[in-house]
Amino acid sequence: STVQNRAALFAFLRCNGSAHGGSAIGGIMADYTENSENSELNEISDQQLVDEFCNGDTSAFDAIFTKHRRRLRGVARRYAGNDHDVDDIVQDAMFKASTKLNTYRAESALTTWLHRLVMNAGYDHLNHKHRRETPTIDAEVVPHDRNPALAYDPAGSVDAQIYLQEAL
Repeated sequence: STVQNRAALFAFLRCNGSAHGGSAIGGIMADYTENSENSELNEISDQQLVDEFCNGDTSAFDAIFTKHRRRLRGVARRYAGNDHDVDDIVQDAMFKASTKLNTYRAESALTTWLHRLVMNAGYDHLNHKHRRETPTIDAEVVPHDRNPALAYDPAGSVDAQIYLQEAL
């Protein structure tokens, strides 16, 4: 249900930090602290965790993420230029997983399904970067328009006009 998915996402973000401004436990530090957690989680099957999550146990989703975090971040690194982008890609994939986990058919391993979600999120990250990145006034070069053939720069000829006026 939608309420269950939102609860799982909020638990995920609270425990692991969001991609921008998350806790020190999330992101980069998470790779170093997960070894002790994984030894306990490896005893629980992925299908058991999926079933528990689908039955309303939101902590099962956090366990799924904790169990597969290192591998998912490794896949995301192929598509990202920095750790913040890695966090964004993994977060997007895990959000999709939290909303679609009830459609997981167990025809392949859960890690394969999650791997594919991260690959799709990475692909989206690379191919839709122009939609995310908007120039700011602080940028050194601010394009007047994405299509220079359609751009009109009213201040572009001011320097030439001032120079001509001074020359006359």
